Amino acid sequence: MIKNQMKHLFYTLSALLIIAISVSCGETKSNEKQKEELIEQATLNFNNENLDTLKGIYIGDFGGEDIRVIITHVGKNHIVGFNLFKGLRRNISGTYINKGDTVTMTLTEPGDDKYDGVFEMDLFTADFSIKGKWKSNSGKIASKNFKLSKIVEFDYEDAPSKIDNSNFTNYFYWVEDSIGSIHFDNDGSCIYSYYPKLDDVNRVEQKEEIKGSWSIKNLKVLINWQPNPIFPSRKTEFTIRNEEYYYELEGEGRLMHSLMY
Repeated sequence: MIKNQMKHLFYTLSALLIIAISVSCGETKSNEKQKEELIEQATLNFNNENLDTLKGIYIGDFGGEDIRVIITHVGKNHIVGFNLFKGLRRNISGTYINKGDTVTMTLTEPGDDKYDGVFEMDLFTADFSIKGKWKSNSGKIASKNFKLSKIVEFDYEDAPSKIDNSNFTNYFYWVEDSIGSIHFDNDGSCIYSYYPKLDDVNRVEQKEEIKGSWSIKNLKVLINWQPNPIFPSRKTEFTIRNEEYYYELEGEGRLMHSLMY
């Protein structure tokens, strides 16, 4: 009898221990998830009293190509920033209406370029996503609907292991090989610098620069350049090589080394 009671007690205690461990693990996972959610909410937290929370970098598809809309200043009655598309940077400015859960913006480009137009955008404060429409000033270019999301910025020490649009420049702010170099800015712009080659030996002493805009998809760095003689297709694709002690970009028949390796 006593032996059976002891055995029953042993199984009961074992079961309780397993349940306790399971609950503890569940709470740990739950706490970790809650912590991640709190971090994300803290990073993307709309403040109706401080509209500077609207400032930042928004990225999305614009007619099959990436576009970035960067808001740099929010005043009492106006918004200022710029956009990057196919290597071209255009200033934008305009007005907004704060509705609490939505901020409606009308932002215009300068108007001195045939491709300039007006952005009509609704920013949803719950997640900082944007739905919008762009119309050309001339009316000769088809209107475009688009969606944007805000890039969450990370400190270098806290950057995730995956390299993406939010932390790319922490690893690749500058890459180079024997032909030229690319400087990447975190706003999505980049500049290719090189010295034109006259022949197999001589190079022109005056440095040339080509402006572009970059984005990342599936560890591929996609760059749109302004018209230039080096990248005639105006598009290049580099694969990120993340080794233990160095970072490189491989593509266009070249291997470009990060100065951080």
